[in-house]
Amino acid sequence: MNDSALLLIGYQNDYFDAAGALRAALDPSVCTEELLERSCGVVRAALDRGVPVISTPIHFTADYAELVEPVGILAEIVRRRAFRAGSFGGATVPRLREFGERLLELPGKRGLDAFSNTDLEPNLREHGVRRLVLAGVVTSLCIDSTARS
Repeated sequence: MNDSALLLIGYQNDYFDAAGALRAALDPSVCTEELLERSCGVVRAALDRGVPVISTPIHFTADYAELVEPVGILAEIVRRRAFRAGSFGGATVPRLREFGERLLELPGKRGLDAFSNTDLEPNLREHGVRRLVLAGVVTSLCIDSTARS
């Protein structure tokens, strides 16, 4: 039995697409085709070894009612109208959608921590996952918050 899982964070169009709401807010060297290519290689290798791959996209309602007095990056998300549920920007990048149902998507993330408002923890426990590998963008926010959690 495999006791590891790969967690993908931030692979959404609002970061990666040229028209993405947050694309201009990031260092241009962050969300690149090279990063996507390398990430897809890691996903392929994990799946080939039977390691579950999980994505926890962040989504908000059209009016962002679930965010009460947002600050920092969350205020910027509201200002730029990013990560709205059902929107192009909130969708997973096409390169990862190519993996189809082999990627487990756990919805519900509303902030920086992938454990908050998602079924991530019970899912990991159910599958006996003891080692979690994190991959994604904006390391100082979502990756860091998830790792600490």
